[in-house]
Amino acid sequence: MSQEARFEEEIISAFVHKYPEPGRTVHALVQDLGGVQSLIGELENRGFDEQMNTWMFAKKPKAIPADLMSGLFEDAKMDHLAGSLGLTRKEVEGQLAQYLPKLFHQLGEGDGFSYSTRSHVAQSRAGPSQ
Repeated sequence: MSQEARFEEEIISAFVHKYPEPGRTVHALVQDLGGVQSLIGELENRGFDEQMNTWMFAKKPKAIPADLMSGLFEDAKMDHLAGSLGLTRKEVEGQLAQYLPKLFHQLGEGDGFSYSTRSHVAQSRAGPSQ
């Protein structure tokens, strides 16, 4: 396991400890997608680049509006996640809407991974290099 992957797991474990139920939901999504970098890619593909920067750098990151969360990830993924956690899809969407920004904020405050995440988000905002 790479140093970045270990750091990512430590942050997510601390996040789950701090926010037990919603942290478990966020962790399940991250695992289902294949890691934080994959989550970043999913959010970038849906136009959330600027929001990710805001979540990492803001003193208090704002939640995603609940009506946007329902279309953020594929229906099948959300249904599977809800079923595996024993929650309704609406509960999963509500937890993700409120706690994904908090996860990114926590990732942005850490050492090591934050540089990679910030660089990745900043690069995507700047567009392809010439």
